[in-house]
Amino acid sequence: MSLFGKKLDSGTVTSQLPSTTRVDEIVAALIASNNDSSALVQKAISRALYDIGRKQANLVVSANCDYFQKNARLEKAHRILLLNVLNNVIDLRRDELAADVALRVVTLALAEMTADKEVVADWQQAASSVLVSLGVRFPDEILSELLKRFAPGAVPHYFIITTLGDFVSNNALAVVPRLKEVLARVLPVLGLVRADPMRAAFAQGLGQFAEAITHYVANIGTAAAAAETSAAASASGGLTTASFASDVYPAYEILVSNWLQSKEAKVRLGTVLAVGCIAPVLAPEQLVAQLPKLVPLVLGMYKKEKELLPITQGLCLVLAGAMKVAPEALEPLLPSCLTTLHATLCETPDAAQLGSAKNFNESLRCVQTIGAGYSDTLVTFLLERIHHKELKIKVGTLGIIRHLITHLATPLEDKKGLLVSGIKALTGAERNEVLRVKLELSQIIIGMAAHGYLALEGGEALVEFVIRNAAIADDDVERWQAAQAKAKEKDRDAVSPFELRTISENILNLATTTIDQMQPVLWPLLLEFVVPVQYTPAFNMLAKCVGHLAGIKRASGARDYMIDFDRAVNLPKPPAIIARFLVMLCAPHGRTSGWLHMLTCLRQLGPLLHPSICDMWDAALPKLQAYLEARKDDESQLDQSVWDELILRLLSETIKVANDDDWLVQLGEALYAQLLQYQQLPALRRVAFKQLGLVLQKATHKEFLRTKLTGMLSTVKHTDPAERTGCAQGLGYCGTTHLDMTLEALAAPPRPQAGAKSSGSGSGGLLGGLFGGSKDKSSSSSSSSSSSGSSSGSDKDGMALTVMLAYGYVCTYAQPALITSRIDISIMNHLKPQLVKLRSPLAKEVMMQTIELIAAAMHPEALQKEYVFKHRDDLLRQVLQYIVPQGKDAKPHEVTGSMRLLGLRACTTLAALDPPLPDDLLRTLLERVVTYYALPPAPSSGPASPAAKAPKGSGAKAAQDDDDPSATYEAIHTLLAMLLFKQPTVDCLICIFQSLENWAVSREAVHRERSIVSLCFVLRKFIEIRKSAPAGAAPSTAAAATADGSSGSGEAAAAGGFTEAGHCLALLIPRCTDPVLVVRRTSIQAIQLCLYIDMLLRDPNADPSLPLLTVFNDYRERIGTDELNEQFSCIHEMSRALAKLVTVGELPELLLSLLKGLTDHQLPSTSGTCVVLNGLIKARGKELLVKLPALVSGLLQAMPTIANEQTLNGTLHAVRSLAGHHQLPVVDLLLGQPMPHTKFVVLSFQALCKDKQHVMGVVSYLVDIINTQVSTEERLDPKKKANALFALPLPMAATCALGEMLETDELEDIVAEHYPMLLSSLLLRVGTANGTADDIASKQITATLRQFLDAAQDAMVQAAMTRDDNWNRLSKPNYDATIIQIASAVAKSHSKEMPAIFNQLLPYVKGNFVPQRIVAMTVIAEFVNHCRGDPALLGQLVNCLLGSLVDPVVKLQALRGLGNIVAVGAELANKYAPTVLDALLTSIDDRLEPLAREAMAGLAKLFEIVEEARMAPVIVNLCHRIRPAFEKDNDDIRAAAYTLFGSLWRFGSGSAQEAFYEQVHTYLPSLVLHCNDVSAQVIVACKQALRQLVPLLHSQPLQEVVDAPQLDAHRSLDYGEFLNDISMAMIESFPERMNSYVMTCCDFYGHRPAVKMNGHLFWCLMSVHLGTLTRRSVHPASKPSRP
Repeated sequence: MSLFGKKLDSGTVTSQLPSTTRVDEIVAALIASNNDSSALVQKAISRALYDIGRKQANLVVSANCDYFQKNARLEKAHRILLLNVLNNVIDLRRDELAADVALRVVTLALAEMTADKEVVADWQQAASSVLVSLGVRFPDEILSELLKRFAPGAVPHYFIITTLGDFVSNNALAVVPRLKEVLARVLPVLGLVRADPMRAAFAQGLGQFAEAITHYVANIGTAAAAAETSAAASASGGLTTASFASDVYPAYEILVSNWLQSKEAKVRLGTVLAVGCIAPVLAPEQLVAQLPKLVPLVLGMYKKEKELLPITQGLCLVLAGAMKVAPEALEPLLPSCLTTLHATLCETPDAAQLGSAKNFNESLRCVQTIGAGYSDTLVTFLLERIHHKELKIKVGTLGIIRHLITHLATPLEDKKGLLVSGIKALTGAERNEVLRVKLELSQIIIGMAAHGYLALEGGEALVEFVIRNAAIADDDVERWQAAQAKAKEKDRDAVSPFELRTISENILNLATTTIDQMQPVLWPLLLEFVVPVQYTPAFNMLAKCVGHLAGIKRASGARDYMIDFDRAVNLPKPPAIIARFLVMLCAPHGRTSGWLHMLTCLRQLGPLLHPSICDMWDAALPKLQAYLEARKDDESQLDQSVWDELILRLLSETIKVANDDDWLVQLGEALYAQLLQYQQLPALRRVAFKQLGLVLQKATHKEFLRTKLTGMLSTVKHTDPAERTGCAQGLGYCGTTHLDMTLEALAAPPRPQAGAKSSGSGSGGLLGGLFGGSKDKSSSSSSSSSSSGSSSGSDKDGMALTVMLAYGYVCTYAQPALITSRIDISIMNHLKPQLVKLRSPLAKEVMMQTIELIAAAMHPEALQKEYVFKHRDDLLRQVLQYIVPQGKDAKPHEVTGSMRLLGLRACTTLAALDPPLPDDLLRTLLERVVTYYALPPAPSSGPASPAAKAPKGSGAKAAQDDDDPSATYEAIHTLLAMLLFKQPTVDCLICIFQSLENWAVSREAVHRERSIVSLCFVLRKFIEIRKSAPAGAAPSTAAAATADGSSGSGEAAAAGGFTEAGHCLALLIPRCTDPVLVVRRTSIQAIQLCLYIDMLLRDPNADPSLPLLTVFNDYRERIGTDELNEQFSCIHEMSRALAKLVTVGELPELLLSLLKGLTDHQLPSTSGTCVVLNGLIKARGKELLVKLPALVSGLLQAMPTIANEQTLNGTLHAVRSLAGHHQLPVVDLLLGQPMPHTKFVVLSFQALCKDKQHVMGVVSYLVDIINTQVSTEERLDPKKKANALFALPLPMAATCALGEMLETDELEDIVAEHYPMLLSSLLLRVGTANGTADDIASKQITATLRQFLDAAQDAMVQAAMTRDDNWNRLSKPNYDATIIQIASAVAKSHSKEMPAIFNQLLPYVKGNFVPQRIVAMTVIAEFVNHCRGDPALLGQLVNCLLGSLVDPVVKLQALRGLGNIVAVGAELANKYAPTVLDALLTSIDDRLEPLAREAMAGLAKLFEIVEEARMAPVIVNLCHRIRPAFEKDNDDIRAAAYTLFGSLWRFGSGSAQEAFYEQVHTYLPSLVLHCNDVSAQVIVACKQALRQLVPLLHSQPLQEVVDAPQLDAHRSLDYGEFLNDISMAMIESFPERMNSYVMTCCDFYGHRPAVKMNGHLFWCLMSVHLGTLTRRSVHPASKPSRP
């Protein structure tokens, strides 16, 4: 249990128990709660009770008894838990229990055990266990209590008999003296037992009684001591098995005769085990008599029963008993016993069944029991069966033999030779044996080794057998594993070659190191197996064993340590042993542990191999061992090439110390001989070639040299890379001291055997076959395999490969003074002409390896002098063509991983030569090499996937890599570092950056990670190189100038810092929020390095630990989070640091380049770019005025490609931030964008609205442009071929921008605050936009006005605009009508704003732009209608209108406004009436009809309220001035004139009554005739005038006519009827005026046809209704002509 998370052991709990009273309560509570529903709680409570019981056993036990006593109806599960607690406590502290407490427990347990007559196993067994445990201390008491409940002659309770059995078995020494009492109760009731469970219990009990008797007799001394303290002391004297024979025999008879035949398997098995236990207790004569019947009966059960363990246990007890008292009685039964047991042992035990393994072991005990008395019979039986064809019988038999060898040493002493010969026969046929048999044989052999078998004749063959098994090759292991993987059914008993090899190695090791008697057998026998190649896989173990034996012999000075190799003909000679060990010391599979054993063995064999080298080896070999020991735990630190060099140095020193030419030749011959044996071991052949080359280097025998040089070239398997490399290195070693001889051998190598044709010696013959000169086009590949004597073309080509590579190693190891004089003639003349002819990938690999070696050899450091390798650039270009092929014949898919690595290494080595690479070659190199970033990831990093798509234009076709591409990138880094080292200039650094730029922004994560890691590496390397340069000097002499000798421009610019830092930083910043963690952290580190480089270039002593730089370390850690918001927060802080570090010169370039990051493929990267962009602009935006056009344009161009809304918002924020620093220039740049505005220009304008501090300035600026800029220009319209007005872009853009900004919610407050200004400007713009050729400007202002009204939420104005098609009329010539409605609605909904609007419009009344004057005057004129409550405003409006009458452009609007004065009421209207009347009267007869119409309309309205006295003097004059307008062709004029005439009715009753009365009669006919005018408005005006004027005539008939409904304005008029009625009324009312009426009608005969016809009709009707007198009074001349 735990307390606050800390685990407390039981001792801690119990050592701190509270007082006794509290403990009682705790124990009682725990007991009561022990039956919790949770199993975990039950377990914890039981453990707590147990812990308390350890300290206070009586308390816990008593409390349990009390709880049982108080809770008689306790659940069974609870009872079981408590009984188990009692049992555990009693087992631990039974000796501490008080007697009375123990008695209570006994009573309790007996009651619990027998409470239920039925068997409840868990419950009753728990109680039984308590009794058995107490019986250890109270045996007599427990036995007495049990016997009390075993009534004589009655079958007891099931658990009484089982408890008796367990009790007797556990207390044999104390209870056996009283066992007869028990038997006396048991035996009489055996015949009464019928139930199978009871029979099984009685059988088990009888078996336990018999076992107790046997145990008691075997320990009779201890039993006597125990009996002294027991109640049975008097009965214990002299007890033996015979004492109980007569008691158990009856039970035996019942068991065998009845129960063993039971149908219940459990009874039979329990009975056979009981019989086996009883058999040793029977009297000898009884047992002998029963054996012939009992043994077959038991053996027969093997065929019937499934569970064999009880049978085997019973049989083993019977056999043991028989062997003890009468072994001869078993002899006839042996065949059947052995046959049965052998069959059982030939079955593999089932590991899943515990009983199966136990039965197998019991069966071995049976055989062992038989073998102790009948070894001859047993060995003969087994040897006959080891050759059986069936595998399981053979394996089973060998297993029995192995058991007997280890367990029956004495009985088999005289059978050793027989067993060795039998086993040897099997080892000789090992090729036909399966691995399982070999494993069994190996295990038998180690058993024999421990018991001296192998010292006999045939033992060496068994040792060789083990060594052969230890020499199983890895290829065999892999083949077996592959076969197993393909097998449908797996053999669970199958033995793998690896398992057999491991066991054999262990056997060999154990026999050598732990079995002393094996030393004479193994020494010097093991040396025979050291040199033969077939034992190579076991060489490590052989070396360990030989070294161990030699060490013992040498240390002890044993006489047999020194060996006469001349007499020991079977042993290899010392040079062969040395050659073998030196080769194996470089074998890759040996590694650390194997090499340590080999070194130990060599050291111990030293005195045997050569007397001169012993001391040197004793000094050198321990150093090599120490070198290995230091790397033993981590073999990755062990460089194979370094180790090979150490062994070569050991060989060199050995040759030097030996100082024996003859011995050296023997060593060379031994190496060459072994070389021929390693045909299937290319790794060993590689080592042997190298070591042979070193021997040749030291040799002086020319014939020996020529022979072995030729032999090396002729025996090498040229198509194998390891052999080819080893041979080439060996030839290179030889060239160190024999350069010319080696070059001669390479120039004329041995020709292929079997008549292969050659085109000649030297480069033309040998190399021609490889480079295309031969007709055989087949190319050599790494997978081809041919023998050294093959005549195929591939062998010839392979020879060329070896020769090619050898040239490289010859250059490497040759003396510098000699190689420079031979490089051009003897080497490059052979190689260079063939570079472009190579076709096969293998040939290209070898050539690149050769080029690398040659380039390294030509380096000034290698030559120890300045040297220019003139072939450098050509070789570099050719290597690039190999690894990144281009052109029509290019085959990129043929480029393998090894080719890439070799090519990159070669490029690196070539780039290291002087002088630095030319710029064009440098760029070509970088462009080609970085295409490898498209390689797919290594297979280990995830499932195989197709090659990632390379960035567009890279030209890379990523081939499926055949190795881990990480090696390729390491090689690329090495190349980049070398380029920087040779040219540590900013130009070179930028060139590298440019080559990686496309990969850093790739869609593929692996591309980005690789390129960013490379960039960071390059930056670190650049800093390292620059800082390592001497103070005041260029980083390197060679790098101080470019290839043409001129200084680099980047270096010159570097005096002012890292001039391209902005571009580099812009490439890295988007990667700081890349989805890949490595990319994020590496990018921040790269930014830190860029900034430091800038500082370093300005100040070589710049401190990298400045706080502004070190803070990037914190950013790098924080960016590791996966939470994007946290990443952006980190990047935002980083932008502030960047703002402080980036110089003024680099800031614009950084921002411009950073715009590319807004369109990054990774959405988090685009957002991160926005964060940095905004941070930099916010901090340093004032410095960006010059670069504003580029920045704004770049931001706008980036927006369409931004898919992430967050990024787009950030980009818009950047625009707003720029505007915060340079408001008007940014707005001008946005306005300069093409029309119509794109979505993103619109968003940019709307983004400006979010800046509350500056948005009003933008709005004012736009309004100013709209109001003050020239909006149109006149130019030729290409469609109409005439001049027309076209809108200019700037006002259009400003109009659109204002409308776009009005769409935002942020402008609602501004609209409300500056409503007059905005409305006035927009209305003015309506005028300036109208009348253009394409109507685009009108549509724009219409849209903007809509947005304005929406923003102002001006429902009344919006409603007005929805009527009368007002929106569309804004773009029509009569747009002013819509302006009037807008002004009217505005005056009604925003009456308080009218003065402000007037003030806004007033300057434009006399402005330069005519449309603005018209709109302003239109609005002012309409406002007059709404000034009833504002006399001051009315005065301003009237004055403005009167002052504008002189402007012909706006005179119409001024007249309209003056006419609107009637709306302000009579009082105010009369105040201005004289002036207004004069103004209107002067215009009613204006030559411009619209002006006249407007004047008359105004007068008509004004006459409704003007005082009569003002009009009386001029009324007649006014009538005469109106008269001409009645006949105007213009409908509007006519209508206005009649309306005005009708409005004079108010003056017909005053001082002007008489004069006006006459005027009415004069114009009455005109009104009547025009009631049927062609114009509806004229008709309405005439109807209205009649109704107004007729009352002045005081004629009832006329009044009735004009009051008729048909004269209503909206009603159609039946003109004929009307004319008839009114003519009659006129005649009736004014007959005296008929002549005047008729003459007036005649005046209209020359007018429009409709009026002329009306006149004729009127005259005719009047004529009809006149009397004769009246007709005669008509003047004849006036008679109208016929129509």
